[in-house]
Amino acid sequence: METMARDVNAEGAVAVEIEIKLRLRDPQAARTALARLGAEPAGATSELNLIYDDADERLRRADSALRLRIETPAGGAARAWLTFKGPAEAHARVRRREEIQSAVADPDALRAI
Repeated sequence: METMARDVNAEGAVAVEIEIKLRLRDPQAARTALARLGAEPAGATSELNLIYDDADERLRRADSALRLRIETPAGGAARAWLTFKGPAEAHARVRRREEIQSAVADPDALRAI
């Protein structure tokens, strides 16, 4: 399970991703706890994540990433984003990193490029 900031703001400023990953030993217990807090399912989404790098893996070695994410909500139209993630600043269990993201109108064309 992870949480994160996803979008740049209206002025185009760079976002900062703040992420924490948690191991769920009992997913049903987590669902029950969320329901007790008033949370409701927002629907299922299929996600395809393609990570790009060069043959020397320079981005990975710099703790950075270039990702094309294609999300398809159940019964909905696909949406896509190209995201650059800068190196993470590790602070205990919370990771912070620069994130620059842009919507992609034609993910198939971007993949061909």
